[in-house]
Amino acid sequence: MLRNIPTLWVNVLGGIGAFLCIGMSWQVYAQRRHAQYEQKRQAGMREVVANAQPVIAAVRAYEKQHKKPPETLEVLKKTFPSPGPMATQGWEYRREEAKWTLAVSVNRTYTSNWGFGDTFVYRSDGKYEREAYGGILERFGEWGYYWE
Repeated sequence: MLRNIPTLWVNVLGGIGAFLCIGMSWQVYAQRRHAQYEQKRQAGMREVVANAQPVIAAVRAYEKQHKKPPETLEVLKKTFPSPGPMATQGWEYRREEAKWTLAVSVNRTYTSNWGFGDTFVYRSDGKYEREAYGGILERFGEWGYYWE
């Protein structure tokens, strides 16, 4: 029986070592995966911001001429660039009296949080709630990114 104790400890320590190696490997993988998604997300946000400039300019011009924002983007009778591949659909425009919001629902391939409903938003008044769209705010220049 006493001869088996060193063998038992070798097996136990070997098992613990294997468990730690697997855990560390998973952690490294998760960190790399997050970094890849973050790089892709940042590039996607820059593309959305650039593609939104004609939309924002057209809404602001309409607002200046009519003293209020348009009810819908269709009122502007212009063709705008798409938000880009980061968006699951086109521009989401919402008017709230004298304020307006331009948003995109984020494609799940651009987020590391397993594809929950992130939203990228531009608000005409520049005021962003800390929690909205079912998520927590992260500022990106004049825009707000809401993590679900």
